[in-house]
Amino acid sequence: MLVNYDNILTLALIMTTEKSKTRSKNFTQEEIMSLVDLIHEQKSKLFGALTSTLTFDDKNKIWEEISGRLSELHWNVRTRDYVMKKWYNILAKHKPRIADKLASAR
Repeated sequence: MLVNYDNILTLALIMTTEKSKTRSKNFTQEEIMSLVDLIHEQKSKLFGALTSTLTFDDKNKIWEEISGRLSELHWNVRTRDYVMKKWYNILAKHKPRIADKLASAR
């Protein structure tokens, strides 16, 4: 079997020059509070029903705006998907506490 060293060297060069994914910084408490505030401002649109005037694309644009404003405020680049994931993780973490408070209030 003949080995083409030019192809191997080219492949090795490409692999070493590709940017590796770096782990993004954790959200700070200030970022989390800003995220909660920004989502609270748009909660009726983000979590309301889809209508002829409010489409899925509109909701995605709102998430993009929130991630952009969050990035501007705190100098950390946050993508729409990352911001959405963080929001739903916050909800999942605090849902049992909220349910307990509602149950004890009855």
